[in-house]
Amino acid sequence: MITMASSSRVRLRPPVPKVRGNNRKEVPLKKGQSLRDLLSLFDICKLFHRSPQTIINWRTYEALPTVVIPGNLRGTIRFDRKAVLKWATEKGKKTYPGIV
Repeated sequence: MITMASSSRVRLRPPVPKVRGNNRKEVPLKKGQSLRDLLSLFDICKLFHRSPQTIINWRTYEALPTVVIPGNLRGTIRFDRKAVLKWATEKGKKTYPGIV
């Protein structure tokens, strides 16, 4: 980015590096698995008592396992309860399973 200083000299600023991790662990929908067996983003928020943005960050940076819904153009994600609880015990995340 170029900015003009007060003495009309051109000063160049280095670009800000974009640091993003992509540790997503996406699993296709298993044969015979119903969408009713899967949890939504808001169910996972209730399970962990966290905000939706925190859950999305866990999905992106900490490989929270998600299930890809085939043929869905909106990119809706779901979560397999067993896989999420296993991930939570491995990562040491506190859950509140009686809620969901």
